[in-house]
Amino acid sequence: MVYNHTYMPMGYGRDPREDYRALVERVTLWDVGAERQCELRGPAALALADHLSPRKLSDLEVGECRYTPVCDRAGEIMCECIVLRPWPDVVWFSHSDVDLSLWAAGIALARGDDVTVAEADVAPLQLQGPRAADVLAGLAGAELAGLGRHRCAPMQVAGVETVVSNTGWSREPG
Repeated sequence: MVYNHTYMPMGYGRDPREDYRALVERVTLWDVGAERQCELRGPAALALADHLSPRKLSDLEVGECRYTPVCDRAGEIMCECIVLRPWPDVVWFSHSDVDLSLWAAGIALARGDDVTVAEADVAPLQLQGPRAADVLAGLAGAELAGLGRHRCAPMQVAGVETVVSNTGWSREPG
């Protein structure tokens, strides 16, 4: 299907029940490269993030993640996001099918915020299921061990600089 102006796989020819069992019993790898990361960078990044969200984000710590919707001026939900704060001056909204970066840039401009809004140059993947940490541990090493639920951290995975978040999908670990 087309999602965020990008083709996104919705199935791989397997019985959906097998994919579900893998998700709840073992591990799955999801190509979610069509998800976008609206990056807010600069001294006012956290203040703009707090303004965009109906949920309080002003106390979001470095390394913390939170779920939040983003609403338009009429209060209609535009998208649902996982918000990550990987560094002190950076906030990422990992979001669904909406042009959130355009919306955020317009709001930042109107507010006069000292912030740069762009799409982060990242390619997200999701490793989901109860064995997700076991699989990733072999690639990320000791850095992964201390990553608690709803936390994120920059780390190397198979020698590549990444940001790993422990946010899961629904109630499943990931």
